[in-house]
Amino acid sequence: SMTALIFIDLESNGLDQNAPGAELLELALVAIDPRTLQEIAHYTTPINARCHTAEWDLYVVEMHQNSGLLQELRGPRAVLKVEAGGLPHVHQAEAIALQFMAQYAPVDAEGRGTSPMCGANVGSFDRQWVRKFMPRLDKAFHYRCLDTNGAFLIEQHVFGLVSEKEVCGHRALSDARQSVDTLRKHAATLFEGYRVQGRVT
Repeated sequence: SMTALIFIDLESNGLDQNAPGAELLELALVAIDPRTLQEIAHYTTPINARCHTAEWDLYVVEMHQNSGLLQELRGPRAVLKVEAGGLPHVHQAEAIALQFMAQYAPVDAEGRGTSPMCGANVGSFDRQWVRKFMPRLDKAFHYRCLDTNGAFLIEQHVFGLVSEKEVCGHRALSDARQSVDTLRKHAATLFEGYRVQGRVT
């Protein structure tokens, strides 16, 4: 069976996973067929968090208010048990995420992850948060990261191009899908280059 590429996106209450009161607010995983780059499946959930917004940076509060995430985190699902449709706590969301990984990108015989962690800024942001708050999920991924923002950095630093990077909506699933779109766009260009060099028949 073929291993999918798994894209991840997280929403959090700040940039530093080690800050006091740091917490994950939302998780999304998107499984992609590496041959067609089409979505196979996804898992997304807001996470049952303390949400002491008085302690948050005002910018972060406004961002999550504007996206609608804060309203969901404070909505009726926040007080329900998971079995009754409530929001999962971070360890419960991790357990479901692990089932998702096992289905679409299972670990190899040595127990190593088979999909790199894919997404925008995954190495500098998402991976740090996952490692701290969902360590088993971190190990379910390969240690390598496929950062789709690398494409923008190449355009900028190598070719001097300033391309418009789409503004994120700061919801985990739509941002993860946006990273998939970035990969599709740049994979098409790379493929064209391979074809021109006669490497693809």
